[in-house]
Amino acid sequence: MPEVARPGALAASRSRFTRSGFGPVALATALIFCAGLMSAAGALFIIALYGRLIPSGSLPALAVTFGGVAGLLVVQGLLRYLAGQMADRAGSAVFFRIREERGEEQAERFVPLLRALRGRAFPAAADLGWVPVFFAVSGFIHPAFALLSVLFSALFFRLGQTDPLSPASRLDEAARERDRWRRNLSSTARDLAQVCLLGLGGALAIKGVVHIGELVAATMLSMRALAAVQMAAEERAGISAAWKTWRALPQA
Repeated sequence: MPEVARPGALAASRSRFTRSGFGPVALATALIFCAGLMSAAGALFIIALYGRLIPSGSLPALAVTFGGVAGLLVVQGLLRYLAGQMADRAGSAVFFRIREERGEEQAERFVPLLRALRGRAFPAAADLGWVPVFFAVSGFIHPAFALLSVLFSALFFRLGQTDPLSPASRLDEAARERDRWRRNLSSTARDLAQVCLLGLGGALAIKGVVHIGELVAATMLSMRALAAVQMAAEERAGISAAWKTWRALPQA
């Protein structure tokens, strides 16, 4: 009755896989999410700087606030480092476990997931979790900031729909030209987004709807979120391959 026993054995193997690998990956995801939220400290500092610290004229208050924000940004960097290290080690442990239990051929099927955990695809996907939070905060300052950010997000995803060049396509001059055009357009769109956000904020500030601190903060939050969206779009192929690998686990 090997055919009957096989599904149960695969389910148990997947359970061991999940316990040994994706517990640390879940924690790494949470660390990246926390680090992403901490990256908002700069924008909050801008609001406090223009709204309270400068008008108060208190250098001690400025020093304390600056120290707190700088500390948060340092912790953010440490959290991202730890998250990357945890994901890398978890991916390696999962890969070697599969190779020991199922053989080299089966382990090779999980290489896309391993590459995602070791490279930029995993943090790029994890960073998307707090993007709506930043859009919501910028929209709270003024809905136009959120609307403009969503429009540029759609543009970045559209530019990221093209798969990266394969070794074979790198020999094709036309393919290289298309890829070069796409990358230049993506870079230009990022700079254009910042200018548009500042221009929008300037118009709102002239009308007295927002003050200068809110203008800069909304721009910083929106650009931070757009950077995460752009990175996820650029890593779309790796994220997609890792997701397909994960979905194939029960049938492996």
